[in-house]
Amino acid sequence: MALLPCVLSLLVACGGGSEPPAASPQVAAADLTQQAAETLRRRASGLRVQAAALPSLELQAEQLFEFAEQQYPQLFPGRSPTRLFGALNYRYYPASGIYLGIVVGPSTEYQAEGVYLMGGPYGDKPLLVGTIGQFLDSDGDGVANAQDVAPSDPLCALAQDAYQGSCHWRSMGSAKVKILGQSGDLLYLSALGEQALVYAYDLRSGHFSARVALSGFVPTAMVYSAEQARFYMGDAQGRVHAINEAFVEIGKPFAEVKFAVNALAMAGKHLMVQDSSGLTVFDRFGIQTGSGGVFYASIDGAEWNAANSRLYYLTRGISPADVVYAELDSATGKIKGGGESPYHGDYPIMDPVRLNPAGTRLLLGSGNLYSTDTLRWAGKLPTESIADALWLNDSDTVVASRGATRVRLQRFDGTRQLVEAMDLPPGGQLLGLVRRGGDVHWLLQYGDRVQVGVFTPSDDSDKDGVPNGQDKFPLDPAAAADSDGDSHPDAWLAGRSQADSTTGLSLDAYPLDAACHAPEQGNGSVCNPSFYAPKAVPTKVLADGRGMVYLLDTQAARVYRWSASSASFLTPLVIGQPDLAGVRQGPRVFGLSPDGRRLYFGYDNGLVSWMDSAGGAERQFANVASTVGGLVAAGNFVLVQDASGAWDTHSVFDTNGVLRDSQDWNYYSTHYLWAPTQNRVYFYRSSQSPNDLHYEELDPVSGKIASKGETPYHGEHSFYGAMALSPSGARIALGQGLVLSTSDLRVLKDLKEAWLDVQWLLDGRLAALLPNGANTRVALYNANSLELEGNLLAEGEPIALSPLGGQTLAVLTRLRDGSFRMTTLQP
Repeated sequence: MALLPCVLSLLVACGGGSEPPAASPQVAAADLTQQAAETLRRRASGLRVQAAALPSLELQAEQLFEFAEQQYPQLFPGRSPTRLFGALNYRYYPASGIYLGIVVGPSTEYQAEGVYLMGGPYGDKPLLVGTIGQFLDSDGDGVANAQDVAPSDPLCALAQDAYQGSCHWRSMGSAKVKILGQSGDLLYLSALGEQALVYAYDLRSGHFSARVALSGFVPTAMVYSAEQARFYMGDAQGRVHAINEAFVEIGKPFAEVKFAVNALAMAGKHLMVQDSSGLTVFDRFGIQTGSGGVFYASIDGAEWNAANSRLYYLTRGISPADVVYAELDSATGKIKGGGESPYHGDYPIMDPVRLNPAGTRLLLGSGNLYSTDTLRWAGKLPTESIADALWLNDSDTVVASRGATRVRLQRFDGTRQLVEAMDLPPGGQLLGLVRRGGDVHWLLQYGDRVQVGVFTPSDDSDKDGVPNGQDKFPLDPAAAADSDGDSHPDAWLAGRSQADSTTGLSLDAYPLDAACHAPEQGNGSVCNPSFYAPKAVPTKVLADGRGMVYLLDTQAARVYRWSASSASFLTPLVIGQPDLAGVRQGPRVFGLSPDGRRLYFGYDNGLVSWMDSAGGAERQFANVASTVGGLVAAGNFVLVQDASGAWDTHSVFDTNGVLRDSQDWNYYSTHYLWAPTQNRVYFYRSSQSPNDLHYEELDPVSGKIASKGETPYHGEHSFYGAMALSPSGARIALGQGLVLSTSDLRVLKDLKEAWLDVQWLLDGRLAALLPNGANTRVALYNANSLELEGNLLAEGEPIALSPLGGQTLAVLTRLRDGSFRMTTLQP
């Protein structure tokens, strides 16, 4: 060891000709140490979450050599080999005349794990500049190992964020963690594992301010009161403990109930305690003020509404579930009574329960909204499987919805339009959302950690200078315009390229044509017309009777269009809504307005939207409580069916999306038909046996369902298939081969043949679509006798029969090569 300084000194002396350093070796060393610390902070990725054991000193030394050469090439140029001398590993850099040595073994002459420099500005003697831990950041958190309380764990660095070398967020990974409440910037969490712990986390600084182990009891329920600056905790012996924010217990115990405490909830200045005997109310001094029964329900996660002195919660362990409340006299603490919704399982009931600031609306985990005064259904957000939600004000919300692999944050405005979305890191279980100022903090629990992040609501989510409402790619800073709506941008934003895209976008070679996007799909300027036709059997086909046919392909999220005037398919319309994974999903059903100007779409999440049939943006129209099972444009109204309510519900909206009427005890139908001469919607009872044909008559002014009816047959006939109304409105033809009178719904003719589709001609004749071997037959029936007059043939498998107006029909068939053809017939 003693020889090394001599060798180093000799080599430095041989360097010759260099100017003396401007600063002393000690100043130069201090400057390098400060630079290294700044470099570590800059290099911190903020992305690492996994802990790992520290490597051996020899490997750490190699890492430090690599770090020095990469970050300070002017001092340590090139890649020098590592040499060994006693307890030191060192590298020499001839171009700068500097030696870098690191102590990796026991030594009496050099500091353990010391880092030494010699030569150049550092003098002709080995100069200690620190320890290896001051220059290495093994966990990549921007803090050198020597200053890091957990040098192998990127989740923390400060002593206040760890206990016995284990980061608090790491320790919580395997515990049962619950957000207890919030007081200003402080967030309180409980963690039940080998110990019962309470943590205080400062949202502003991003560090913990307290970790307290509870002793003397094991909590079975906990709640925090910001108003009283207290924690209340119940145990299995029926005792309630009150603990202040200094974590000192007040009274031992604070209160007691007969049985084990199951749940706790704050009701203003009173505490509600639930055990197996019901609810007991205590004031802040632990004096009982009231009691009441509660069965098959839990007040865990309940919401207190100061506006009407009600505590809202959900029933559990009983079917159907419901949303209920207990009403409290805020002055005396007595339970005045309670209530429940009028539906009793008609709508999906799911945690959580979230109250808006004004106390007028409740949002449940199903996305359904309720009025707090009557607990009547008040609408739905177009999402589901909500894990948590925050009201930003009395109308705008941020919700966290569970997807298949990740949680998606969605922000909805007061009209329930989705205005912003962000995906959280995959694989985590959401613990909750908390708010600090304009920021929404989210907490995800993994098996080995709890991860915290921030979502800042913005009208420009990707910060590209284009507001979300105008940005077709609001989460990608590289592009904003998409004229044809096919999810391929028209162009990159100024100064951006595909390399800047965060979602893998590629430019649209045909920005005004939704059928094509890749250059090879056309000649470089015009899309190949073969892409205009559908590639799969349409979900449904509708026609306006004026020469346009619309074909919905749910899987492709497209509406294909065929024009009689050009006898060709036109560029398709792009439709669809993003699911919880951000993937565009097509609608389940669609409808066409009587004037042919609007297309309506119904989605699995209860959303109803509309689009101009000539193209343009798809717009939100309305929301229903569950999956849209059917819809039909009915004059100046739209009737929508969903599975909420008793059996099913029919909701009637005007053309502005305003709800005019809603009636449950209704039916799902595979087909719907609007009869303008009678102001009736005809539909089947498809979900019940025996099936039947029903109608609802709408008031032409108010849109209310004025009357109902059905056929006089109850099992004598089967009712299914396509529906068509005769030009006079006097007869209705059904796909199973029946023709009925619309005056009394009695069968006029049973043609004993099931049809794939059916339409009436203007002269009163009936046309029906049938297979003809591998091809298609259109059967024509006399206008008066309904006897078969003849057949028209078309090539290919029959798919749909559409009226084009007058005596003209269009037949959609699938040819043997899988392509689709529209054939015009004029019987």
